[in-house]
Amino acid sequence: MKNENYLKQVDFIYKIKNTFNRELSVQLEFLKVNNELVYIFDAMIIPSNMNDFQQTQTVFEENIPSIVQSEKVVINIIMQSSSKPLDLDQD
Repeated sequence: MKNENYLKQVDFIYKIKNTFNRELSVQLEFLKVNNELVYIFDAMIIPSNMNDFQQTQTVFEENIPSIVQSEKVVINIIMQSSSKPLDLDQD
């Protein structure tokens, strides 16, 4: 039985807390076992000091087989460059 034949869409729901004083970019990539890219989400931009970022990214029916057959997921997190030092004060 192949589950992907019954799915109409897949929702990835993100809840992210960015306590850094810099913007973050987060992006998911789905890969085959040989690291060939089969699906990629658009990058999400999380503003600095954002404590309650929420976003949903949807994979629609025509792309579900790529997601289901992927062997690896890569999560890329990129911090915006700045001349200011990181503010690590959590108060």
